[in-house]
Amino acid sequence: MRSHSGEPAHKTCAESWIAANPTEARLGRFASDIQLVGIAARGRGLAPDEVALVARMTGTTPEAVIREYKRDNTAWAQKQAALDQPDLARLDTHLDEIARQGQDPPCIP
Repeated sequence: MRSHSGEPAHKTCAESWIAANPTEARLGRFASDIQLVGIAARGRGLAPDEVALVARMTGTTPEAVIREYKRDNTAWAQKQAALDQPDLARLDTHLDEIARQGQDPPCIP
């Protein structure tokens, strides 16, 4: 885990801080950790202790955390599917090449 300013934050330290500062925890001191957990959840899911920690960090229930991560993962998968198109990949490669050459992309009427 990392805190908002990049210093190490051990799980037990974070749990203790959250218990002592519930309002600040909900206002985002560990927001970057929650974002990292969300990214990890897309790849490997969440362990029960991670769900419980996020619930404490956000002042919600484990069930609400699971429901929100499922919703987020579904939306992310749909976006990835929309972007996973051969024509978009070719366009992206072409725009990267233009950027490397230092040219402005052509205007599309």
